Amino acid sequence: MVSASWLPICLHWPFCPGVFIAVLAVLAAAVTFWEKPPRLVKVIFTFIFLILMSCEVWMMSKDRNAHDIAEQTARDTERQHFEATMTRFENLQRTSEDLKEAKIRVQRIAAKPVESLKKRALVLSENILQFLADRAQTQPQFGLTRYNTREETTAGMARESQEYERYTKETGSIYLSRFGVQVAEILGELKARGIDIGSSELKCIWAADVGNTLTLRECGVNLGLFGERLPD
Repeated sequence: MVSASWLPICLHWPFCPGVFIAVLAVLAAAVTFWEKPPRLVKVIFTFIFLILMSCEVWMMSKDRNAHDIAEQTARDTERQHFEATMTRFENLQRTSEDLKEAKIRVQRIAAKPVESLKKRALVLSENILQFLADRAQTQPQFGLTRYNTREETTAGMARESQEYERYTKETGSIYLSRFGVQVAEILGELKARGIDIGSSELKCIWAADVGNTLTLRECGVNLGLFGERLPD
């Protein structure tokens, strides 16, 4: 099928609002030159005018609906931009604050032997939070890029979402390879010492599997809090 690319864009389907009105105006002007049209012709033309008017109203409604959807998409995108930016900054800030507290805890027990469970838990907490802080610096920008059209926005957000998912899964994989065994061992020892670790074992494994960086940060913080409960 050959596309009529030579036609003005408003004559490509769906027509621009006003096309049916233009046709209606031409027909109405033509009818004025017919002094005494037959009754049947009048009925036919009246019917055609009603159809053209209805088509124009439908086309205007369709255009308005598309405009409203585009406006809503733009507002949603702006909101996502803002929320993504705030979440990124909050995550960086919280991780930085948690890391500072973890370093302070480690400094307090610097004199303790390396094999001490308290020291191992606190050092592991610091190492995990340091790892997450470093990873956060390379986190893909999700929802920050601005696009010109709704189609570009949809495709761009999909790409960003896939990139962010890849990043989080990679973070979880690296976490498991570096800290998985240590976390399991220390949580087991803490539990054996009577420390209530709640559901930390399952949560840390789940978070690593799906790449949930917020829960991984929580795991790192909790290790430090659990270690603090041990006697000096």
